[in-house]
Amino acid sequence: MNIDEHRAKGEYAIYKVKKLRPINFDILEVLKKAGKPLTSRTTTSRVHKKRKPLGEKGYKSQGQISGRLSEMGRVGLVRMFYAEVKLVDEETMEFKFRKTPHWEITSRGRKALELKRIP
Repeated sequence: MNIDEHRAKGEYAIYKVKKLRPINFDILEVLKKAGKPLTSRTTTSRVHKKRKPLGEKGYKSQGQISGRLSEMGRVGLVRMFYAEVKLVDEETMEFKFRKTPHWEITSRGRKALELKRIP
């Protein structure tokens, strides 16, 4: 399978991830600090809040953060899963099915954050 076939399947990024950029470290820090799985939208807002007080320019869009999450997922720094259900009302035990992907940092991601490189 050549690179063009991978690109059509969204797998091209795995060939490009050789080193981590500041945006990757910001995402890993946000996921580590949260201590729980986050959606990409929540991760994006927290990364923006992290950078704004420092006077740094924010990232352009949520798509950029989502793309970085996917890239880091392919090299094992973060893990994505779908939450199955959400408790809506505790008294009536009403649940709601949820398909939103959630992201969490892996042990390899924690090590990358310490080493400031991909282990």
